[in-house]
Amino acid sequence: MYTDDVSLGGPLEAVLHDLQVINDAEILGLSLNPAKCELVCRDHTVRGHLVVALPGVEIVDPDGVSLLGSPLGDMSPVDRAVKEKLEALKIMGSRFHHISAHDALTLLRHSFSIPKLHYLLRTAPCFLSGHLKEYNYTLRSILGSVTNTPLLQNDRAWLQAVLPVKSGGLGVRRAVDIAPAAYLASASVTADLVEDMFGVGSGVLWANPLGNGDQ
Repeated sequence: MYTDDVSLGGPLEAVLHDLQVINDAEILGLSLNPAKCELVCRDHTVRGHLVVALPGVEIVDPDGVSLLGSPLGDMSPVDRAVKEKLEALKIMGSRFHHISAHDALTLLRHSFSIPKLHYLLRTAPCFLSGHLKEYNYTLRSILGSVTNTPLLQNDRAWLQAVLPVKSGGLGVRRAVDIAPAAYLASASVTADLVEDMFGVGSGVLWANPLGNGDQ
């Protein structure tokens, strides 16, 4: 039997204990493959203890680490993740001229724009990234090209285009509008779980993304 992903974190003693529990479970058929494990740790002393306990583990740079596709740490990994989504949008936008405008609009609205960004918006504070405005601009440009309308030159037309279809719009959402709500809603829903897992107050969730440790 194989398991996909398991994450261990906390004080050194806690992680070493968890590793021992997993090793003891080998008699039940549960084993850990160190060669497929990743170690993220800034403290060289702690890292040394874990390398001894898990020989062959891959050491990952903390500044570029992600967990299940979500960037961790400061804003640098978040910026890189949003930029990757931006580049993918640009590539797809450059290929829409090969298909009909109706098909391109359908794909853009339901697949290649905001739907591709949803998971990242929920799991990282993307609203603090400067690349999100560029993503929004690129989406606006592509939508204007697909619909043959001057959305870049006409703010009123753009505001109408991002309305829901039932309200006379095209149903394409602006990333800058939904990013704060997406992340804060996710943080709120998971606050109690995070507190149970790590023993920290839920206020930590709100302090770091907003850049104010007093709130």
